[in-house]
Amino acid sequence: MFNNQEMITISTHLVLDDSFDPDSDIARFLKIKFYEIQQKHPLSRHIPNSWPSKEDINILIRKSSGQFIYASTVIKYVASPRHRPPDRLKIILGITSAHDETPFVDLDSLYKYILSSASDYGRVADIISIALFGYDSEDYYFDRSSTSFMERLLGLRAGDVHLALDDLYSLIDILPDNHPTFPCRIRIHHASIADFVLDRSRSNQYFIDQARAQAKLAHCCIVHIKTDAYQDFHYPILYLSYHLSGAFPTEELKESLIHFNPAEWMKARSKIRNFGAHTHMNRTWDELMHILVYHKIYTMELSQHSESLKRWDAYMRSELDNYATKFPLDDLICWITLIILPIKMSPRQRDILLNSIFDDTYNVKFDQDDIFGFLSSFPVGQTQIQP
Repeated sequence: MFNNQEMITISTHLVLDDSFDPDSDIARFLKIKFYEIQQKHPLSRHIPNSWPSKEDINILIRKSSGQFIYASTVIKYVASPRHRPPDRLKIILGITSAHDETPFVDLDSLYKYILSSASDYGRVADIISIALFGYDSEDYYFDRSSTSFMERLLGLRAGDVHLALDDLYSLIDILPDNHPTFPCRIRIHHASIADFVLDRSRSNQYFIDQARAQAKLAHCCIVHIKTDAYQDFHYPILYLSYHLSGAFPTEELKESLIHFNPAEWMKARSKIRNFGAHTHMNRTWDELMHILVYHKIYTMELSQHSESLKRWDAYMRSELDNYATKFPLDDLICWITLIILPIKMSPRQRDILLNSIFDDTYNVKFDQDDIFGFLSSFPVGQTQIQP
């Protein structure tokens, strides 16, 4: 269909048979970019006109294996204004790759060499983790690519992200942004960088384990909550449950949870604007259940979990005392509890259940034995229901 005259006039054809020659395009790209370096680099007058040699270009083409990202990364690395381009190119040409048939072997060797220049790769890994695994919120104040946001969440000083990425700009850019609070953000040049660091077989010591990265971010959220640092930074409150859901129980995270009181999270969550809205309330109950479950799973110490539940019960009692006693609060709590129980039932069965318990004035029709008798007819997951 794309070969008819009408389609030909409105589309561009890219031939992918034997006539498609990416090496020629890569060669043209390299020659143009090296010429620009010769003309515009701060040390341009010290770069010989014969640089780079034809042999150098051919080696780079061969290492590219038809991938433009390799050639593009080489150019960014060589063009560093703080270094001599011929010296940087010699380093690239001298990088030897293991004898491997994978198409990414030379690209991986290049990435490893560049990442090895980081003075603190652990911090770099944390920064990349936020960019990849931070909650992708539409809220500008939670922009996971913002350097200020990263520094706030990780507990770093202003400017630390810039220092950590200083020698990695051929892989990660720091771009100015027209915002008074968050003036800069990072940009990872290519998706292949994320593919590289998330594949242990390719990245080796530079591998980023997603579950452990989520554990680190969950730990950072807990630190903010415990130190009241969330007062003007709501991300830890809103997305602790999100990070816990994908986290591996590292020793750091378990230690944080052992000394963490879920009531502190609930108290902080209640102070966030629009907490009382229906959608926010539903989400809050879901998040609370997740946090309580993860707290029990990750701490593994029943005594610690029981102690946290006691503190939680004390918090709930103090909060419930603030409500008017004439309001059918017991009925409302019962209704909320039934809504979130892990019971397999159809929407109609749930409606029948609720209508049988409450009338229009929130008056209970059945006693407790009737309620639990009805519930026991449904298959239940791990949680057992007892009267």
